[in-house]
Amino acid sequence: MGLSHNDLFDKGVDPSALPATRMSRRRKNFRSRSPSDDQTKLREELVKIRLLALVGLAIGFALPTFAQQTNTPDPQLHQQLVALFKKFDEVWNSNDHGRLGRALHG
Repeated sequence: MGLSHNDLFDKGVDPSALPATRMSRRRKNFRSRSPSDDQTKLREELVKIRLLALVGLAIGFALPTFAQQTNTPDPQLHQQLVALFKKFDEVWNSNDHGRLGRALHG
């Protein structure tokens, strides 16, 4: 039994030298690809990677800018909180449990 056209093709035999028969579309397309197609795909992948890196850098520099606090806390609120904590410390250090309960709930 002889080799089929596909077997000869796999061994590197030029299909045009063989008698005219039907070859699969996949085999024809395989031979018609040029090396420049591979280079084009490689360039496209490199462009995608560079674009992704550029977007990542842009986000990396933009987020800290938005995260900075532009307004300061209200000074009056700060004073009220300091007074509340001082009162709590006084009650806590006095070990008076009734006074502590009234300070927390009243």
